[in-house]
Formats: sequence, structure tokens, C-alpha cells
Amino acid sequence: MQLPILSNDITAACFSGELGHLSLFNIYNDCTHNESTTSLASFLSSNLSLVLPAPTDSMVWLRDINRHHPLWESETNRQLNSPPNLVRPLLDLIEAYDMDLALPSGVPMYETCTHKWTRPNNVWVSHHAFDLITSCTTTPHIRPPNADHLLIVMTVDLMISRTDKPPTRDFRGIDFNDFNKALKTNLALLSPRSHILTKADFDSAVLSLTSTIQQTIGDLIPLQKPCPFTKCWWSSNLTALKKKKNCLSNTAHKVRHIRDHPAHVLHKQAIKEFAKTIDKAATDHWTDWLENISPSQIYLANRYITEDPSDASSTHIPALRTPPCSPVIIGSDSQATIQALMNQRSHLAHHLLNHIHTLAEHLHATHYKLRHPSTPLSAKQLHADYQHDIFDLQIHWNPGHVDFPPNKRADAVAKSTAAGMSSPSCLLLHSIPALHHTNLTQLRHEWKRRWKRSPRFRYTSPIDSSLPSNSYLKLINGLDHGQSAILTQLCTAHSPLNQHLFRIRHSVTPVCPHCGGLIPKRVTHYLLQCPHYQYERHILRHKLKCKADSLPFLLLDSITTLPLLKFIRTSKCSPTPPPTS
Repeated sequence: MQLPILSNDITAACFSGELGHLSLFNIYNDCTHNESTTSLASFLSSNLSLVLPAPTDSMVWLRDINRHHPLWESETNRQLNSPPNLVRPLLDLIEAYDMDLALPSGVPMYETCTHKWTRPNNVWVSHHAFDLITSCTTTPHIRPPNADHLLIVMTVDLMISRTDKPPTRDFRGIDFNDFNKALKTNLALLSPRSHILTKADFDSAVLSLTSTIQQTIGDLIPLQKPCPFTKCWWSSNLTALKKKKNCLSNTAHKVRHIRDHPAHVLHKQAIKEFAKTIDKAATDHWTDWLENISPSQIYLANRYITEDPSDASSTHIPALRTPPCSPVIIGSDSQATIQALMNQRSHLAHHLLNHIHTLAEHLHATHYKLRHPSTPLSAKQLHADYQHDIFDLQIHWNPGHVDFPPNKRADAVAKSTAAGMSSPSCLLLHSIPALHHTNLTQLRHEWKRRWKRSPRFRYTSPIDSSLPSNSYLKLINGLDHGQSAILTQLCTAHSPLNQHLFRIRHSVTPVCPHCGGLIPKRVTHYLLQCPHYQYERHILRHKLKCKADSLPFLLLDSITTLPLLKFIRTSKCSPTPPPTS
């Protein structure tokens, strides 16, 4: 019987039998608050007669408490002990209902990302039922793949009669080629074939055939004990991989304190191989079933696909009740509109799509408020934390205006217009977004034409013919005004070097003062050739390797920006002072 506890983090059930009642509580406790502990205390205080109908009845708390205390945590994890205000309500509740810790203290439960072991999970039982527990410990050798928690196995000494199913034949584990050969041999030993003339002859032939098939099955197909938890896609290969993985898991747990032990690598490889084989077996089984289902099973397949997962893949504690949520379907005959709704990039008339999405979010928020009036939530918050069980809005395509004569005439006119047979452009209405797009395209072409005729293009084209471009704006995005100005001056040959300063009459000479007055001091000479800056250039080349001799690489690569600015700062390049009047 399920116990009616009003908490999303607690699932409770009560089992009754010849020995009395046993109430199980599966509890998840958040790291930041004690709401689940408060809900459990409130439920037990008001429904104790429902949980423990008799004094000899028992309770078991299976808790993911996320609390650390010396009573159950190892001494090596003292730094993880929870503050008193978080752990005190739990200790008071344990003392109030006389609960004992079933899992021994110090047993590790959870492996962190840093490969350290802690104890966030615990098991408590009633004090008078503690003697019935023969063992309670973790099982590292059957640790599931891709799991960071260990399983807890608790053995309880209860005299409960159990009915075993009879063994069955293992038809999946045999070689049917050998079976067919043996069956053919046994059938050949029967009496010679003859015509069946009477009902007695027919019954005798059927009995002989059946007995021969059953005898062959008994000789070649072994018996196996059925397991109620065996999957339909399970095979002997998976059984062997499981045993291998469990053995390596046990070994890796024993040497968990030795980080570089080869058992950890073998354990991870076995887990990956086991998980990959499970996925392949389940996928193949599902594909084979879908390809061979009958028409009457199509609705069953649809129910399997559309229903909520039942294997706890969405939540740690699956919801026992799923609120009804029927899809709301909007039909449209325009595939372009449906595809545009899925496009979140900026394009023409994108504000219309934003308006549609905003209306859908407000509709979703309205339904949320109708279901949860005590916890209002805005449309923006609802969009950030989407609730799939509130409102399901779907847009489907359907062929519109089928066999509708006006629609056919509109299609014919559209095709003729596409072929060039349209009205004069002066009589047609113009779309403002289309005109804006056309004007912007023409403006960009005109700008490119004028830029190529500019004298600045002669200096920038050897470095990058696409300057100025979006990639350059992205390059200088993280720099301040002075740093971005230095890079731009170097790219456009407007840097404060003697050649440019002489051209604008701010230097007495265009040549480099360190090279005998023979070579103009331009950007290429300053960055790659001048021997005066050999030491600074050596540091730059040591940082950037062989690509440091490429001017486009120095000026337009994000890797070289900071080393290049450091080179300019340490070289202390200064122009020759202008003449004094």
C-alpha cells in the first residue's frame, strides 16, 4: 500500500504479511535545506497509526541525506562534516523514533569526481527490528556502469514462503543447425511413410511426430532456472561480460587508494564494453520488434514511444502520478512557416516569429498558474525551467486547400509569375523588408568598390585583402583603445615610424637611424629586419616559433596579439624628432 506523503522527494509504501507491517521510506534530502526531513517528521507525527499499526511493526528509512556526521562518516572526511543547523533535525528525528543505523559506520558509498569516497547515503531501521538484519553492506563488484554510487544490499531474516517457477528450456542458447540435424536423424528412424487413411492413423502419426520432437528437445536443449528480471534482449555474451565487469569492479574497489593501478583502467574498459554491448543488444531487439510487428501492435509501439520513461532515466524518484497533458496541435499548410519557426537566427521578419514564441510562452505560463496557483511563475522563468507536463503545443503540416479551385488558380498565377509573366513593377506593391535588404546589398557592393580604389587598400591588401572585416573586429574586441589603435596603425601603414612621419612632415628623414641612413623605416623593416631590435625580436620568435617571420600572421592572428604588443612596448620605438624652427 502506498503511503500518502505530500512530498516530491519522498516515496513511501507499507507492506503487510504474516509477520506484521513494514513501512519503507525512500528519501532524498537536498544539500541546502531540510524540507524533506520536515515533511517526514510532520507525516509521522500525524499518521503514525498508519505507518506502525502495531507496536511490533517496523520502519526502514532509505535516505540519500547528503549530510556528513561522525556517526557514519569516515574519520578521513572530517572536513566534510555538515553544520549543526543542517544535521541536528535529522538526529532529533532518529532519536524520536528510536532508529538504528543498519549500514556500518565508515563504509564508503559515493565516489567523487576526484576519486575520493564519502558517505551521503544511509539506511536506518527500527530498534526492535535491528536483530532481524543479518547483513547490510555495499557491493562494489556489481556496481552498474557509468554509476558513481554503490549498491546497498541488506539481508533480512524473514520466514516467508516463496513459490519457485519451474525451469524452462533455453531455446535461445542453442545452435539450431545441430538441432535440425539431430531432429532429421530421429525422424528418419520412424516407421516408413504411408498414406493416412483413417483418423486413428492420423492420431498415431501426430503422436509419433510430437514424441520425436520432444525427445530431441530434451536431449539437446538444456533446462534453465527462469529469472523474473531477465530482459528479452539478454544473451549469454552479456552474462559473460557482466561477470567480467563485476570481477574487475571488485578488484578496482580493493585497490581504490592506488590511483595508477592497472585495475582501474581495465575496469573502465570493461564498463564501456558492457554498456556498449547492452545498448547494441537493446537497440537491435527494438528494431527487430518494430520491423516484425503486426498492424494491431502499431498502437502499442506508439504507446511505448510517447509514454514517460519508467526506468528512472528522467528523475531519481519517478512520479507515481503523471498529470494528464494532451497535445494541442496547430495545422499549417506552409512548410516554409514551420521551418522558419525552428530557425532562431536573425533574418527578415524575425520579429513576427519572436511574437509567436512569446505568445506560446505566455500560454504555457497561464496553464502553469491554473495548475499551481500557490506558486506563480513568470513566462521568462517558465521558459528557463521548462515544464513538459504542463502544456504540449505542436505544429504539424497538412496539405491545405486540396481540390479547392481558387487555390489552383493562385498556384497557376504564381508559376506564371516565376516564369517572367507578371504585371509592370510600377503597379506592384513593394515589401519594406525586401527594399531594405536590396538597399543594404547595393550599399555593401558600392563600399567594396570604393575601398579598392582607396590608397589605403594598397597598404592593407598584402596583409589581408578582406580588411576591414568582422574577423578583425573580433581580433581587437578584447583590447583597449590604445592597443587596438597600435594594431590598426601597423595594418594601415599609419604607425609612428619615420617613413609615415616624414610624409606628414613630423620627421626630418624617412630612413631608419639605426641602419646607416639607407633603409626606410617602415612596418616590415621595424618588425622583421632592423638589427637594433634583434634581442626583442629573438624573444618574439622564441614565443611564436617560425611563423614570427610572417607579417600577416603577426598582425592578424589572435595568438600573436599579446606577444606583439609586448615587443612594441619593450623595443621603445620612437621617431626622429622633427626639426626646430
